[in-house]
Amino acid sequence: MTATLDDQQVFHDRIGFLRDVLQRWLARPDTVLACGRWSEGAVGEFNPVGRGQVLSARYKDCFAGVCDIRLEGQPHHLHVDLGRVYTVRYCLSLSVCFGFKPSLEARFMLAGPDGSASERWSLAAMVENPYLNGSLDEACLNAFVEEAADLCRRQPGWAGLWIDPEVWSSEAGPQIEQSLCRVAGINPSAPKAWEQALCIFRPKPQMPAPAEPTAEPLVLPLLKQALDLPEASLVILRERTLVELQTGQLEGVFKFVEQGYVSWQIGGYKQSHCHMDLYAITGVQFVAEPTPCQGGRLNFTIWFLTGDRSGNPYKWDGYFSVVLNQPYDGRGEPRVEVIEPMLALFRSYHGEAWGGADECFQKVADGGLDALHRLNQALQSR
Repeated sequence: MTATLDDQQVFHDRIGFLRDVLQRWLARPDTVLACGRWSEGAVGEFNPVGRGQVLSARYKDCFAGVCDIRLEGQPHHLHVDLGRVYTVRYCLSLSVCFGFKPSLEARFMLAGPDGSASERWSLAAMVENPYLNGSLDEACLNAFVEEAADLCRRQPGWAGLWIDPEVWSSEAGPQIEQSLCRVAGINPSAPKAWEQALCIFRPKPQMPAPAEPTAEPLVLPLLKQALDLPEASLVILRERTLVELQTGQLEGVFKFVEQGYVSWQIGGYKQSHCHMDLYAITGVQFVAEPTPCQGGRLNFTIWFLTGDRSGNPYKWDGYFSVVLNQPYDGRGEPRVEVIEPMLALFRSYHGEAWGGADECFQKVADGGLDALHRLNQALQSR
């Protein structure tokens, strides 16, 4: 991992950050350490009862992240390699332990063999019982969300928050939304308030400024390819206004200069078109989320994001997007010829620091149609 992602200082700084987070959990009397995953056949649970300690690293170089976790008064201990962890993800996920109600846990996410991000973890710190009289303990939930927000502010990219889609429709969904909005300072009655609140937990991808003022925006090649996707629309949403342009009818993207002001015209001069400031784009996110227009199934969107509020009432940094129009046929079956080109576009830009995807999109990109079927079946069974 050190050879592919980090210089040595960043590597050691991240290990120190993760050790501090783990020690914070070990100091609490209600923490359970879960080692392993049910999907891999077994889970071991340890109760530090507030007396666990992460000992100093015993090794150097690429093994500098290997630590011992000692449990005072107990005969067993654990070894963990924090050097293989790329982020700590605070998760609310439905758990069989609580009757398929949300658990509160911090998962230490593992990097893949090549140092890239993966969706695997082998160690998680959990709240032993976050419920009071059958409902989520409000104080416990608020403390969990506040801690996640604090870590994300301190080290964006080394900490994050993830909420399983099924959690929103659970009994605890409204309570979780209220907690998120309170921490983020968002009015919970605002449209898609939870989505705006989640933005404070996401590391902001930063697109480098062009080397010269006259250089083309780095996002331009991706945008041109996105506009070539089959059966897609360019969507611009503002308060009380929705503009949708069929990408198949747009002739291209052209630089437009008037009185020293530079914009980028999307569409030909004699057809419907718009002017956008592509230099304002700081990141791109590929998203798969359930939408009513697709019968509650996942639809696929490329969001072009700004570094501050864009004026979009539903996604505060969502400048504009390219969205698929008909990813399913009349029977609700995925249309590979429509969906796969967007997945291929994501894969071709996956290594860019300013690009990324949400977890559902990543699962479909990795698992293909089988993963899409499973996700849609879970959505339809709610």
